[in-house]
Amino acid sequence: MALAAGYRSVPAFPLRLRNRTIGALNVFMDDRVALTEADVRVAQALADVAMIAILQDQPVRDGDALASQLRGALNTRVASSRPKGRWRRGPAWASTRRSRACVDTP
Repeated sequence: MALAAGYRSVPAFPLRLRNRTIGALNVFMDDRVALTEADVRVAQALADVAMIAILQDQPVRDGDALASQLRGALNTRVASSRPKGRWRRGPAWASTRRSRACVDTP
């Protein structure tokens, strides 16, 4: 595909996390020109910045997902904890003489 699109060279620069490579930044070039040392340093710096951006984006996505899950759980909890009947005062069970609150279900 790259050749068909007119690219002749595709140097790759590692996306590193500590000592582990997790991807690559590919630079598509239309000439087979050797990269200078300065070109290599700039491309690797771009790969490093890309890795930082990827790492910073993940906690934001995780935080958004967590907030959504907590919101859903809270909404479910609120809906399920609503009273389902009428409250009354009076003896709740025949085994006790104290008055308690109990729920009359319709």
